[in-house]
Amino acid sequence: MTDTDILIVGAGVAGAMIGHRLASQVRKVTILEAGPRIDRWDTVELFRQSINHNNFMAPFPGTPHAPNGSPFTDYVIQKGEDDYAVQFIRGVGGTTWHWAAAT
Repeated sequence: MTDTDILIVGAGVAGAMIGHRLASQVRKVTILEAGPRIDRWDTVELFRQSINHNNFMAPFPGTPHAPNGSPFTDYVIQKGEDDYAVQFIRGVGGTTWHWAAAT
C-alpha cells in the first residue's frame, strides 16, 4: 500500500490536471484508473485494421476488467427524439483520446 494524501479516481483530462496541480504543491497524489494505459501507435493500427472507419471506438477495445460502457445505459438519460450518440473510454487519458464531435 502506498501512502497518499489524495486519491483521484479516473485518469482522464480532469483527473490528470487536478493530480498535476496537487502534486506540484508537494502532495502525495495517487490516480486510480480502471482501464489500461493506451499507446498511440496501437490505436492507429487498430483503426487502420477496422472494417468500419465510422466506428470511433474501434481503436479503443474494452478490457474484461474495465469494459467501455454504453452512455445510453450507464450515464445518459435520453430525452427528445434525437439520440445522443457519444462513447466513452476507460483508460489512461479517458475519452480525450477521441472527441468524435460530441459536445
